[in-house]
Amino acid sequence: PLIDGATLDDYDVVILAQLTREYTAAEASAFDTWVSAGGGLMSMTGHTASPVSAQQWPNTILGPMGLEYQGPLLNGPVTDFELHPLSLGLTSVTFLGGFEVVAANPAANDVVGRLPTGAVAGMAQERALGKIFVWGDEWIEYDSEWESLPEITQLWVNIFEWITPVSLCTPPPG
Repeated sequence: PLIDGATLDDYDVVILAQLTREYTAAEASAFDTWVSAGGGLMSMTGHTASPVSAQQWPNTILGPMGLEYQGPLLNGPVTDFELHPLSLGLTSVTFLGGFEVVAANPAANDVVGRLPTGAVAGMAQERALGKIFVWGDEWIEYDSEWESLPEITQLWVNIFEWITPVSLCTPPPG
């Protein structure tokens, strides 16, 4: 089934990982509209047997919003963090066989973390009422890594605090 605005309207946060196909221009537009209206989008990718699935499929959604994965597989860890709500409390996060995150308009995005080579591992974008966080690897989703590097848990806390629409985090009046 194709993803459209009605589908996305049921969600406040969407995490892209291990995508199984290419997405259409209409689907990318639906994501763009949804984020701009206040949705929170997080994307991660990394090594798979096919660069098409790891790089190109997520780029069909992210590319029209000016973000994408590029280049050869890279390894970290990420230890160079910029001052940003997503990087609070972080000094080292796993990055194994992921891709650099690049922006068509770097000034419209915030670098969150870099690999020792200077390649961007994580980038954030505020888009009208919504937010996007793109991480170039998928190892942060594995609990085996959470046990060995507890800062990954802090990264996830930061991600959800940052991308979740503010209206959901505000208690009702009264």
